[in-house]
Amino acid sequence: MPERRATQPGDSAQLCLSCGLCCDGSLFARGEIERASAETWQRRGLDCAESDGRAFFLQRCACLDGTACSLFATGRPAICERFRCVPLRELEAGQKSLERSRETIERAVRLRGEVRSASHAAGVSFRNFLHLKDELAAAFVTRADGSDHDAIAGALVALARFNAFAEAELLPDDEGDQLSKL
Repeated sequence: MPERRATQPGDSAQLCLSCGLCCDGSLFARGEIERASAETWQRRGLDCAESDGRAFFLQRCACLDGTACSLFATGRPAICERFRCVPLRELEAGQKSLERSRETIERAVRLRGEVRSASHAAGVSFRNFLHLKDELAAAFVTRADGSDHDAIAGALVALARFNAFAEAELLPDDEGDQLSKL
């Protein structure tokens, strides 16, 4: 049976709501917002900060509820409205079917789970994947007796696999300016 590539109403939302990777700290450490709106977003639940005259909200987004944004119906930051991962772009352009796009997302979710499990086994907690590498490295150094070194190495390998997959399959090349990639 040939692959259906025409996007049906609801396909984009169905794919988008299946992972939460762009909001949970797996792909990004923060998202830029207008400085003038930072206080408003803070009141709406985002964890906002400023650095070098730029405003942003931190990831894991406080408005993420499971795999969905709790602000979706009432309006999200512009950066969130605009972002489209590669599988979503390919689906919307008719380049891949919902099923094929979903397979890519499912693999990413599996790899994310491996990172979380391996980090937990290594006894390392984190807010987002950007800081996880540093946390794992610090744990490796501070546990000089060798305890958990294998678990830490396993978590670093899992993180490297996830990052390589994310760069190759999820992150568009044109999103680096406003989104802080890993």
